[in-house]
Amino acid sequence: MRSVFVRSSSSWLQRENRPSRRRSIRRVRPQLEKLEDRLALSAVWTPQGPGPLLNGQPSGLEQQGNPDVGAVNALVPDPSNVNILYAATTSGGIWETTDATDTAPTWVPLLGNQPNLSIGDLAMSPLDPNTLYAGTGHFSNGNIGNYGMTNGPVGDGVLKSTDGGQTWSSLLGQATLQGQNIRSILPTSLTTSSGQVVLVGTFVYSTEPPPANQPQQGGVYRSSDGGQTWIRLSGSGTSGLPDGDVKSLVEDPSNANIIYAGVIGQGIYQSVNGGQTWQAVNGNIPTLLQSAAYGLSGTENLQLAVNSNNGTTTLFLLTGGSGPSTPGEKPPGVSYLFYSTNGGTSWTEMDPVPEINEDDQEGNNLALTADPNNPTEVWITGSDAPAGDNRSIVYSGNYMAQPGNQWQLAVVSGASGIPPGATDNTPTVTHSDGRYLGFDAAGNLLLTNDGGIYKLVNPEGAANQRYWVSLIGTLQDTELYSVAYDSIDHIIVGGAQDNSMGIQPQPGAAAWNTEQVFNDDVPNVAVDNSGPTAIVYGIGSQFVNSDDPTNPIGGFVRGPISASGTPLNQVDLASSLTPTQLGSGLSAADMDASEGSYIPFALDAAQPNWLVIGFNDLYLSTDQGDTITQVTPMSVSGQFTATAFGGTPGGSTNPNVAVAGTSMGQIFVSVNANAGGNAGGTFNLAETIPNSVVRSIAFDAGNWQTLYIVTTAASAPYVGQVWQMTLANNGQVFSLTEITGNLDTQVSQLETVVAVNPAPGVTTLVVGGTGTGSGSAFRTVGPINGSATQWQLLGSGLPNVNVHDLVYNAADNVLVAATFGRGAWTLANASQALLPPVPPTPPSPPSPLSPPTSPATFPTLVQQQLQLNVALLPTLSDAQSQASLAQLFGAAFTLAQQQSPSQAQQLVQQEATLFLDLALSNMAAAIADANVLADIPLYNTTLGFTLGLIEGELILSTIVTNS
Repeated sequence: MRSVFVRSSSSWLQRENRPSRRRSIRRVRPQLEKLEDRLALSAVWTPQGPGPLLNGQPSGLEQQGNPDVGAVNALVPDPSNVNILYAATTSGGIWETTDATDTAPTWVPLLGNQPNLSIGDLAMSPLDPNTLYAGTGHFSNGNIGNYGMTNGPVGDGVLKSTDGGQTWSSLLGQATLQGQNIRSILPTSLTTSSGQVVLVGTFVYSTEPPPANQPQQGGVYRSSDGGQTWIRLSGSGTSGLPDGDVKSLVEDPSNANIIYAGVIGQGIYQSVNGGQTWQAVNGNIPTLLQSAAYGLSGTENLQLAVNSNNGTTTLFLLTGGSGPSTPGEKPPGVSYLFYSTNGGTSWTEMDPVPEINEDDQEGNNLALTADPNNPTEVWITGSDAPAGDNRSIVYSGNYMAQPGNQWQLAVVSGASGIPPGATDNTPTVTHSDGRYLGFDAAGNLLLTNDGGIYKLVNPEGAANQRYWVSLIGTLQDTELYSVAYDSIDHIIVGGAQDNSMGIQPQPGAAAWNTEQVFNDDVPNVAVDNSGPTAIVYGIGSQFVNSDDPTNPIGGFVRGPISASGTPLNQVDLASSLTPTQLGSGLSAADMDASEGSYIPFALDAAQPNWLVIGFNDLYLSTDQGDTITQVTPMSVSGQFTATAFGGTPGGSTNPNVAVAGTSMGQIFVSVNANAGGNAGGTFNLAETIPNSVVRSIAFDAGNWQTLYIVTTAASAPYVGQVWQMTLANNGQVFSLTEITGNLDTQVSQLETVVAVNPAPGVTTLVVGGTGTGSGSAFRTVGPINGSATQWQLLGSGLPNVNVHDLVYNAADNVLVAATFGRGAWTLANASQALLPPVPPTPPSPPSPLSPPTSPATFPTLVQQQLQLNVALLPTLSDAQSQASLAQLFGAAFTLAQQQSPSQAQQLVQQEATLFLDLALSNMAAAIADANVLADIPLYNTTLGFTLGLIEGELILSTIVTNS
């Protein structure tokens, strides 16, 4: 959009930017964004799945394909309609299905492009089933190799819908809840004169602390006006609640004024006045825990459930904490279950809780619910345990059963009924890492975990009468670490958090096949497209899994790509002296690399059977990784976190250039990595960027002597930077220039960079990370020029979730993005989208018959209409924006003076009409207005083009930011 403006006094601006004016801007903003999408952003991202990932961790669900997807934190079942479910995904927003009883439910994302799609909890108001509250927060298990930085935003407020999730408020309570991760949200049935009483329980990461002026611990916050404003109760001195993380809040169903909170490390607190004041109700729990693996202060999670039946209220407490550690092994999680029928005055311990958290993940993976059909029964889940075939684990518990028989397994042998479509009673098992338990309107047990959503049919029946089914359907919330593109088969390969490697079976398919090698995290994948058949590579989160010393499993695999998911071959990573001994080429530190490591590797772009791989040490291979040679440079600090290999200077390949970056900001370069094909190259330290982690490295596709690097600060707030490095004198001379430019205002965390040559001699960079506005992939606009480098959002349609990896394939001219929470996305015909903007042909000199009009004769009507346009701008507080606005007015006034009054009047009248139609939400008319504008000659002058760029920055950036 472009407008013509005249100069205006600052007093007039202040007068026109009253709060009422800013409210009008908020009403106009959605229309501005829609018009931008329709008219300006012709590049549209397309979702590619996976949704679901077939042949995953579950078993016994073959009739549904044993599906997995991404992590789901919570569900809200409609209390009167078994077909309606709302899902709060860990990193991909909120989804709804209206056919939950279908074999493959259809899920629709609801949040649009909110600035935070990491959802910690979701709840329906007991006063109105159309009112939903969502608490934002980061609770993903996928922080592999991020050195404290989370993949995606932490919590910063509450989202609210009053129309069943169709539209949502902007973040509520953002100033108060910034940095607080909301794991429990409780809309009560209480109201005040201002609105509904709502409470949230929050958690704070030590590595992602809130702003310095905010509480550095989690706690309980209360709203008495339906979530508009919040006060902190924890640590206030008058509420009775101490500071401490809170992940569970429950309301007594028989008395809305009675609320319970589990304060981790301190115990259970009760309020009898709707959450205003609290008192501890730990009773004898400290005594009961004296002989346990940990005391009350050692708890890492406290989950609560409450049941009320025949006038008796039973409160249940499930604890989570670490058991005794074993040298070299992660300590197992240990849980205890207590119940109280007198409001916490005294507690009774049930039978010892079976092992439900072998992986010690009780911080995120612990859930409890009371059975609505049986007041003495509860259901629990954790991450995994041997009883669940080392996968999903669910138990039902009844404190009225005989001691020693109070827990019953509800997976594997505990769920051996025959699902619809199945031909036998193979025991049913879901994905691992449970997060939520609850019941739908038909009395079925619902479970969410890191693989999605599952349902236990007939939960009260005998083991051979109940079975699990998947409710994943078309849900697409996979947390992808990495992607690769196969230009031979035109399909995508992705490495997922906790869901192994996925392979798209055919172009555009949403349902992918799981490459069942890892059954775990896959941080990195790659594809070699150089031969007649594509070769896919993948690496897990450790080099070698030595849980079973007699049969260790390699974490690096490769093989011909297969749409059917044919198992890939293990890559030995062996020494040339012992070429068949798994891991013999690794250093001792890497041989013992723990699960959860981020291991970067890269195929040589010029010679793809060569590769560079590293973690604690660095290795080169000339035989696809079968054997490796250690080439660790001197004075390495930290671990290797990014690699790049092979380049093309002006079209001629250079297979010997390789770059590796570390978690301490070091950048090592080799220009003889595989000289002679013997992996005998040396890496020299080129640069060290202090207090930085190197996240991504990309060679310029047209010149290997130029490369681009993304780093983030090593500590919070993890500021991201982009760098240009040039190599001279055959790589012996280096220079480093920061090119972050205006990107720092658009992205809070950076993850990846890719360089594309959309035309000869032209380089456009694309970066991904966590956006601060409405997207997370950004491109350079114009030349790459140090601090003057300019960036803008790339395309439309890409959700505002963390973009963890970007890959460009020149053969198919496609850009692929791996998002952490919404799967893979593609931008087709990418080179066209990445061309720099081309200004229109300069106009001819003014005709001598039409001399410039002086300011004195400039029509009053035109000035008034220009001022109407200006009035749509919000307050511009910083000096730079004020200066830009002054320049805009000056340029517009000069332009208008050079035209006849009738020409200028036609232009601004049409623009005023456009803005009016936007304000009135007349989108069809607004688009027609824009088309008329495009046909006005004055609108397509060089000066008009420049003016349009300035205005686009002001309206589509400043308005969105300030409103």
